[in-house]
Amino acid sequence: MKTLLGISAVGPDRLPIRAWRAMEDTIDAGVLRYDRRAMLPRLLKIWPGELDDAGEPEASKIILARLRRALRREWSLSRARHWAYDVNRHIALAQAWRAETARLRALPRSAATTPTERE
Repeated sequence: MKTLLGISAVGPDRLPIRAWRAMEDTIDAGVLRYDRRAMLPRLLKIWPGELDDAGEPEASKIILARLRRALRREWSLSRARHWAYDVNRHIALAQAWRAETARLRALPRSAATTPTERE
């Protein structure tokens, strides 16, 4: 395994362990301060009405799909060392992804059923 400055390379982008942990800590800290209304319109082309569906699991799944596409695009730009790659956008997308995933998991199971299934 290749090393950089005597540190083993890890992770999908072959970052040194310290850099990988620092990136993970940055993402985790951002998840704690995540504000859906402030961050999502900056990251995705999204209408305010799409954010109003707070308790709808389907709306969250659509947002997660859009975040997944944006993350894949940033990842591919990073791998290609493209001039348009933005590490700060990549971090913000990862923070939003983790926060939205946690939000979807926190929704009650009954919210995922339709009204006819509850009766």
